[in-house]
Amino acid sequence: MPSFRLLHKRLIGFLLLIALPSLVLAQCPSPRQLRDTLQQIVGRPYPQQVSELRQWSIRWIRCGYPKDSNYVDGTLQLGLVYLNLGTYPEAIRLSEEVVALYGRPNSQLRRSDLAKAYYRQAVALHYLEDDQAMELLRKAIRVADTTAEGKVWSSNAHLYLVYNYFAKGDYQKALLHATRGETLAREVSDTISISKILQQKAQVLSEQERFGEAQVALEDAIGILKSNPVHQRSVASQYRLLGDVYKNLGKTDEAVQCLNTAFRIAQRQKYKPADFATSLGYLHYELGNYPQAIRYYRIALELDQSPYSKSLIFDNLGAVYWKLNQFRRALSFYQLSIAELVTDFEPTTLGQLPPSKHIRLITQKLYLLATIQDKADTWLDYARRAPDSPSRNVRLRNALRTYALADSMIDYMRYEHEGEGSKLFWRQQTHGLYERAIEACYLANDPERAFHFLEKSKAVLLADKLNELGANRQLSEADTRQQRALRDSVSGLHYQLDETPVGDKNYLALRSRLEKTEDEFDVFRRKLEKTNPAYYRYKYDSHIPSLTETRKRLFSSKAGQGPASTLVSYFMGDSAVYAFVLTLHQARLVKLAITPAQYQAGAGELLALSANGPYLNAHYSRYRALAYLLYRQLWKPLAITTARVMVVPDGIFLPLEALLTTPGPDDFLLRRHAISYSYSARLMQPSTEQPGAFPGSGFVGFAPEFFNRPKLPSLQGSSEALASISQSFWFGKELVNHEATKANFLQYAPTARVIQLYTHADADSTDLTEPRIYFHDTALNLSELNQVDRFQAQLLVLSACRTGVGANQRGEGIFSLARSFAALGVPSTITTLWTVENQPTYTLTRLFYTHLNEGLPKDIALQHAKLDWLREGGAAHTLPSQWAGMILVGEVEALHDGRWFWIGGTILFLALLLGGTFWWYRKRVSRFNVPVPAATHL
Repeated sequence: MPSFRLLHKRLIGFLLLIALPSLVLAQCPSPRQLRDTLQQIVGRPYPQQVSELRQWSIRWIRCGYPKDSNYVDGTLQLGLVYLNLGTYPEAIRLSEEVVALYGRPNSQLRRSDLAKAYYRQAVALHYLEDDQAMELLRKAIRVADTTAEGKVWSSNAHLYLVYNYFAKGDYQKALLHATRGETLAREVSDTISISKILQQKAQVLSEQERFGEAQVALEDAIGILKSNPVHQRSVASQYRLLGDVYKNLGKTDEAVQCLNTAFRIAQRQKYKPADFATSLGYLHYELGNYPQAIRYYRIALELDQSPYSKSLIFDNLGAVYWKLNQFRRALSFYQLSIAELVTDFEPTTLGQLPPSKHIRLITQKLYLLATIQDKADTWLDYARRAPDSPSRNVRLRNALRTYALADSMIDYMRYEHEGEGSKLFWRQQTHGLYERAIEACYLANDPERAFHFLEKSKAVLLADKLNELGANRQLSEADTRQQRALRDSVSGLHYQLDETPVGDKNYLALRSRLEKTEDEFDVFRRKLEKTNPAYYRYKYDSHIPSLTETRKRLFSSKAGQGPASTLVSYFMGDSAVYAFVLTLHQARLVKLAITPAQYQAGAGELLALSANGPYLNAHYSRYRALAYLLYRQLWKPLAITTARVMVVPDGIFLPLEALLTTPGPDDFLLRRHAISYSYSARLMQPSTEQPGAFPGSGFVGFAPEFFNRPKLPSLQGSSEALASISQSFWFGKELVNHEATKANFLQYAPTARVIQLYTHADADSTDLTEPRIYFHDTALNLSELNQVDRFQAQLLVLSACRTGVGANQRGEGIFSLARSFAALGVPSTITTLWTVENQPTYTLTRLFYTHLNEGLPKDIALQHAKLDWLREGGAAHTLPSQWAGMILVGEVEALHDGRWFWIGGTILFLALLLGGTFWWYRKRVSRFNVPVPAATHL
């Protein structure tokens, strides 16, 4: 038996074991006291907060309190301290710890704190992994929008998204998030966030040259914070931006006053005064006061040695010396600027450039692009100054190499942009870069590079869209379904939002749903790009074919045009007009003796005359003079001798076949050349379909003679015209009157080989109305075509009014209804440039199909149709208003005859059927002719 002493010790130990937790708890402050302690810690300096917050967390856990919202407050505060101290991994770890607490139901946790955790984690990750930070910001918004308390974190997340999209140059997305963030901040009366969002919004508006709107936003932002002593740094930034806005509005005195005010506040606050000195230097540079500009730039260099600041200052100093014609000094500053951003770049010569693969990894590409573009322009000006110098060619080569690097940077930035509005903005902004690059090619007599830059200046977004169609073929069936569902949701929500007034009670909810769905779509697409290399390769294919590749593709005996053809690509710059001429044996870049303003005026007047038959008839002498003048300016200097010509216009689609080769009344260029058009040379891809193959279901035509809309006039005779065309096709389908509906178009057109449309259209996107095609029952909006994955047609004939006109997006071309079908994979479209009368339309279309079914290429078939019209009609038929408005855009090959597919298929089917029947018969007979075995001895 154990001794009494041993039993006594065990009893004391047992009692202590029971009492210890109570003793510990008795020494613990209450949760309320710990909350009060946390509030006291928050007001102390950051380094002191670190140790105290750690002790606070340890005490909370040791006291056995649950990890509730109070614990989350302490953890997130410690994460905020680490964030402000630049210890980002610790800040991220603590946010992740909070997020993990929400992995299981817990009624003691506030939902808004999860949004806060995502937001804080995103801010920390922004310095390490930008894409992941963007996704966390979207998560914060999705969580915050489910609770009233989370709106403050949602507005802050939108603020960071504005900044991120602005840094990428995606201004459309930036403005979308600025609007949403401002709305939320106003709902919770968060004046600080309102002011900061207005500032970011103004910066975006300023980059878009919407200076009046930017001024209003900045004046509101300054009014909110001007008297707030805590946020004077933000006030300084706002004054600086307002000064830049005033300068762009021509208010020079106000601009100087704002920037001086900003600089004084920054100096008092010790808040990046170098940036404000740089802004003052740039203002004086813009005003032509170069000594003052240099003075402020050097002050900025003394105040700030950070890489981004130094890069900007060196670039600005280079620009000053460029304007002073001190080219070598300017180039040396550009090299210093690049070296600050590309850390492993150590230039030893003025012409040296960093590898493009290193540039892809730089976050702030806008800074670097500005420097590289300035450097290229300086090399070009340096070459201009020495027309007879032996070093001129060296300078031009350096300029071209630098423009090529800037071009590759533009590709990288375009891939990061998501909104089409932002992409279009950057296409407009970079058009000037391509003009100077083409000028350098002209001076260097370098047609190969000229062709590259010409192609990069045209229809890049259309090429991106076609790349995406090819990429989508690489997707699994499940991914295809998900992509279609998300795309349809986005399209439908856009339509609902457009139809809902801004003041409607459902407007904000619809907009929120649209934002969330677009975010889901963005995440899905990024996932595809990472997990499907083939998809990524197709989608981001920016290869521009060389001249050799282009000749082989367009002028070989197997190509649609053939060797007796010419490619002409026009470029309309700010100060010059160029034409690139390519044949099987020659490539030339011609600088035309016409200014862009003269071209715009002449082409605009010619189109206006052509579009109005009675007016043209009354002023035909003016038309003759103008058409002959434009021929001598735009066509004659090119010395084209081939019968067939492919034209890539820049801007306005001018019907060149209606130009006059002599002052005579009907010596039209049409009589010499079969002319087709394209959005760019690389999109003139001959069909990969082999003759005899049969895509889709044959011919389908639509002729709604009468419309449910009373304002639309009837198209009497269109059903008879359609019937005469359909007879020449096997398995033709005619949908007339009440059968010519939108639903039938969406059902039958995507799989048809040839599509014919006799209808009305509002296709001029130069106004605010979305382009649309009218059917018997309703209209098909342009945006609804996005719901179709791809059209299989070889040819689409849009016999409707003005389907080839639209808004001219500089650097992209005319955004017309025809272009929208090209983006869906339709390689050839017959479209119209103005309203054409019914009878000429029916006759020309019938004649076109007649020659097409003779096996002629599409461009020659259309030329012959127009020549037939001129021969068979009277004097009125010669007016270009009757025939010149119908043009061919796209691939020109002869239409592949699908009948042989059906004949061959039928023969093969019958052969298989007969063979199968014979095999079955032999098998059956063999069953009834089994040999009898020989008798055996029993």
